[in-house]
Amino acid sequence: MSKTKFIILILFIINLSSINCAKNKERQRKKNYTEIATNEELQKLSQEIFELDTTNILSKLHVNYQGRFRSLNSTDDLAPEPLLTYENELTELDTIKHMIMMYDNYERNSSVNEIVTDDERQEEKNFINSLLSTAVMKKTINFLESKNLVGSSEDEHYTLLHSIWFGLYPRNKGTHATSSGFEHVFLSELKKKKTIGLHSWIYMAMMEKSGELDYKGWIDRVDLGDKAVILTIKLAVNGYRKNLSSIIIGAPPELEFALFTLCFKTRANRKCPLSYNDIKFNVNTYSIVHKNNKLVGTAYADIKENVS
Repeated sequence: MSKTKFIILILFIINLSSINCAKNKERQRKKNYTEIATNEELQKLSQEIFELDTTNILSKLHVNYQGRFRSLNSTDDLAPEPLLTYENELTELDTIKHMIMMYDNYERNSSVNEIVTDDERQEEKNFINSLLSTAVMKKTINFLESKNLVGSSEDEHYTLLHSIWFGLYPRNKGTHATSSGFEHVFLSELKKKKTIGLHSWIYMAMMEKSGELDYKGWIDRVDLGDKAVILTIKLAVNGYRKNLSSIIIGAPPELEFALFTLCFKTRANRKCPLSYNDIKFNVNTYSIVHKNNKLVGTAYADIKENVS
C-alpha cells in the first residue's frame, strides 16, 4: 500500500470513529432523558396540570382569528382588527397582576445591558412566590422533586425558577447581560430590526390594546377544549415583524411556567411531548449556558411539526 493510500485510510477510520462516537453520545443523551422521565409520564402530568387550572380564562377572552396564512413567506396583513380583547378583571388574577408589574423592567433592545434594581428584584420575588402558591405549580414541582431535579425546600423551588428564568445572559456578542428567559418568552426583544421571543398571549393582548402590536393573521391552530388554544401567528411590534410565533391563548402564567419548566428540566433542546384530553402537542425549550449555568433561551408550544 502506498503512503498516500495509507494516510487516506487512517483519515477515513478516524472520521468513521468520530461519527460513531457522536452517534453514541446522542443515543446516550436520549437514553438519559428517557430515564429522567418517560414520554408517557410527561403526557400524564400535563393532563393533570391542565385539569388543575380552574381560572377559566379562555371563556373571558374574545379571540378574533381573521385571515389565515398559507405561506410563511407572505408579508400581507390579513387581520385589520386585534386578535385578543379581554375583560379587565383578568388583570386582577394574582399571577397575571404580578407579571404585568414587571413589563416595564426591561430594555427591549437585545444589545442593551439590563440593570436590575432592588425594586425589580422584589417584583420578581413576588411573581415567583405567586406562581409557587398555585396548585398547578405545586404539582409540577412535586414531580421534579420525585425525579431529583430540584430539592425539597421552598428556597430551592424559588431558586430553580429564578435562576433559569431570570438569570441574565448575553444574546449578542460583545454584550454582558442583555436578556433572560422570562423577557424573551413572556415579553419580546428587538434584534437586528426584528422582533424575537414573544410567546405570551397576555403580553400580546396588552400590547395590542396600547397600539404597539399589530397582529397580522394566523398560521396553525390547535384547540385544547375549554382550557386554551395554541396558535401560531405573524405579528409586528412597533413596526418590527416576527413571521412565526406561537402562543397558548387562555393559559394563566402558572400553567405556562409549569409546562415550560417541566420541559426545560426533562427535555431541553429536544421535543417535549405533552397532551390534554388526547390532543397531543410538543413544547420546545432551548438552553443557553452562561457562566456554567444552564438558563432558558426560549420556550414555546410547537404544533407545526409531528408530535411524538
